[in-house]
Amino acid sequence: MSQMRLFCAAAGAAALLAQPAAAAAAGSFQYTLNTHNGSESFVDAGLCDSRPAAITLSGYNEAIHVTTTLGGLTDAQVNALIDSNSDTVTKLTYNQTGDLTVVEADKVVYSGHFQNWFGGAVNHTATVFTGVFHFTASGSDGSAVSGQFTSHETLVNGVVTTSLDKGSLVGCP
Repeated sequence: MSQMRLFCAAAGAAALLAQPAAAAAAGSFQYTLNTHNGSESFVDAGLCDSRPAAITLSGYNEAIHVTTTLGGLTDAQVNALIDSNSDTVTKLTYNQTGDLTVVEADKVVYSGHFQNWFGGAVNHTATVFTGVFHFTASGSDGSAVSGQFTSHETLVNGVVTTSLDKGSLVGCP
């Protein structure tokens, strides 16, 4: 599960937040982008089997809170700043929670709930980023699986001073 795209998205936020400190000193404008009852499907490593699995996220709600040095932006412009790793983004938090279904290569189907959160900020000398991904699921084979993965990174003057990446997975047959 640690390879799952949701949690890995948190690593991308670290790059976004590793921006020049000058951006943090400018004016601040806050934006919130929301998705209600969203869904998406993709292929990634499975929960208990590292082979490709069909993953569907459904009924999820997500909120992205962004602080930038630019005012008067549309939602599309804020998304573009995030996607481009713009140095005008000084703070970002993301929360997504919903249901998941994973069809593993061995045909075991896991259904459950997930929550994904990450956030970080830039100040004059430091960038701090933390992400947490948690899920619980029941398998069509009667198994119950849960996992939690945490990542944290601190950069001071562009140098990584703290880096932590750990997780636990319980219940795989």
